[in-house]
Amino acid sequence: MKTNYHSHIALCRHAEGTSEEHIKKAIEHNFDIFGISDHAPLIKIGNIPSDRTFLHRMKLNELDDYISELQECKSKYKDKIQVLIGLETEYFESHHEYIKRLSNKVDYLIFGNHDFIYDGKTISSFSIKREHHVLEYAKNTIKAFKTGFYKFMSHPDLFLLGGEWNEVSERVAHIIAKASIEYDVPLELNANGIRRGTIKSPQGLRYHYPRKEFWDIVKTYNCKVIVNSDAHHFTEHNDAEFHEAHRLAAEWGLNTIKIL
Repeated sequence: MKTNYHSHIALCRHAEGTSEEHIKKAIEHNFDIFGISDHAPLIKIGNIPSDRTFLHRMKLNELDDYISELQECKSKYKDKIQVLIGLETEYFESHHEYIKRLSNKVDYLIFGNHDFIYDGKTISSFSIKREHHVLEYAKNTIKAFKTGFYKFMSHPDLFLLGGEWNEVSERVAHIIAKASIEYDVPLELNANGIRRGTIKSPQGLRYHYPRKEFWDIVKTYNCKVIVNSDAHHFTEHNDAEFHEAHRLAAEWGLNTIKIL
């Protein structure tokens, strides 16, 4: 069984290709199940989230067309591949009802903790430097898992992109792994972090993510792990990085699943 539940199209303003182009390429690469999961549109409630978060996602008035196009592809290619309609979105408590409505429009939601709220401000997970922000990243993850809206969490080790592995990082890894088990939300080992290349760390040469130290902790809890491409171009569905992600999951002894 060959699956991928995490892919993006041009609608998010930082990927390429239409839904149909991605699906055709997925068929060419013999995927059995393929999900398009572009970044969900957001709405502003008060000052949340910041204007920056609206730059790299579809607009609200584009959502219906996104879903309709994918529904057409579902029908058109049903004899060749199972197409699923997804959205990747953050979780803000102020947006709980809005996100619930989104979850009812599509086959699945991915929790992407790209941004979270701390002291009324939107914090980017791509450049976390302060320990209290790292801990808030974990707290927001628990809040998201509790909703039951999300089928899995994308790149849970994203918080390490801007910082180093230390005692706080280890604590956060335990918090996320425990929550994954408690709320039965699988964690994603994400190939796009491999595409970002490696960095020198006190632990040696490492990918930004997936970060081995994080996944070593996940393994101790036997969390469900799903490997996805996080493709932003249809050439990335079946690339070397996607296969490397699968290889690492096997090498690290993770409890991988193929079907959500």
